Amino acid sequence: MKIYKVSELLEEIKWVLEDNFGFVSVEGEASEVKYSQRGHLYFSLKDDKALIKIVMWANMVLKLPFKIEEGRVFIVTGILTIYPPLGSFQMEAKKIEPSGIGALKLALEQRKKKLQEEGLFDESKKKPLPVLPQRIGIITSPEGAAIKDFLKILNECKVNIFVKVFPSLMQGKDAANEIIEGLKFFKKENVDLVVITRGGGSFEDLMPFNEEFLVREIYKFPIPVLSAVGHEVDVTLCDLVADIRAATPTDAARIIKNQLDDIYERILNYEEEIFSFLESKIEIANLKLNNFKSIVSYKNLNKVIKGFSEKLNFISFKFKEGKLRFLKNKKDILKELNYNFSKKIYTFTLYHKGNLSSLEVKLKNIKYFLRQKKEKIEELKNGLLHLNLKRTLKRGFSILRKDEKIIRDSGEVDLGDNIDGELYKGRILCKIIKKEIN
Repeated sequence: MKIYKVSELLEEIKWVLEDNFGFVSVEGEASEVKYSQRGHLYFSLKDDKALIKIVMWANMVLKLPFKIEEGRVFIVTGILTIYPPLGSFQMEAKKIEPSGIGALKLALEQRKKKLQEEGLFDESKKKPLPVLPQRIGIITSPEGAAIKDFLKILNECKVNIFVKVFPSLMQGKDAANEIIEGLKFFKKENVDLVVITRGGGSFEDLMPFNEEFLVREIYKFPIPVLSAVGHEVDVTLCDLVADIRAATPTDAARIIKNQLDDIYERILNYEEEIFSFLESKIEIANLKLNNFKSIVSYKNLNKVIKGFSEKLNFISFKFKEGKLRFLKNKKDILKELNYNFSKKIYTFTLYHKGNLSSLEVKLKNIKYFLRQKKEKIEELKNGLLHLNLKRTLKRGFSILRKDEKIIRDSGEVDLGDNIDGELYKGRILCKIIKKEIN
């Protein structure tokens, strides 16, 4: 019997497994799901009786359109192998598919859940339909049936509206990016409402309207967005995030038309109410005028005018009398104020005249003191100039130092010593070769 080393045995088992089974597919419920820091995926696939370890390397994980969630049933395709360092049996996954649900649908379900948890579909954050949407931007295919159905309904409006179409792909990998370009275009056009619309289609045809980056652009768009994508049964993520949702392009046009027609009817009703109100006011005014004409004759009118004139003369007399009394009182008050003010000025002047003389004497003393100090400062300044070291050095003198100490006696140095000489300009290094002691 051959005796194997552990590594040899495991390598042979690995070879037998991979050679005999090749690619296999296995179905089971995912559990113990883990993503490593490097992006590798590890989980277990189990049924009610057994369990198998699954590994999928990072380069394959990147191609998955969805995340592996615990509790979901998946079909995993790959190769059976042995992991020698641990001696464990596992399956290297090359392909993972949801069981009973397509990969795109699972990815869409996970994306919808994520965006819903972030609050992108909250009704409280949606903008209302404008009261009078007269400038409308439409992002759609100009050749599609959606634009024709939409415009047919809008042409029946009782109010004139401005419609501008931004031509865009409505399916395919570039459609979502072109729709975003349309949003940017209408942001600059200052429209009241933007409509994104297309007719029905397959699940795959409508996938551009489920792209996460498009949903986020619609969510933060400052102008109200009306989404009318597909038929009544089709609900995309764009429908959920839009401020207003219509089941079809025709329904979208009807929502706008009903809003405009309602405003138009209200305006007509307001006009009728205003005209009725004005007519009743005019009629009442005419009645009052006729009554006044019948009551007030020419004779009575002169009597009324005379009475008003007498009252006016009386009021004028009282006003003049009151005005003269008021002026006299103010004149007496002003005279008294003038006397008191003059008296105070005289007293103030006498009091401060003596203070002013005293201040003048003090000012003269201060000036004399300052002049003495200035002369003293000049004297000290001249003395300092004579003591200035640089002035002395400029006349040809120098300062000799040994170890930073000034040399005053030749006995303070020895032959061969190095000394430092400071000149008016610069320094020199000297060496003692001879010295004389006086």
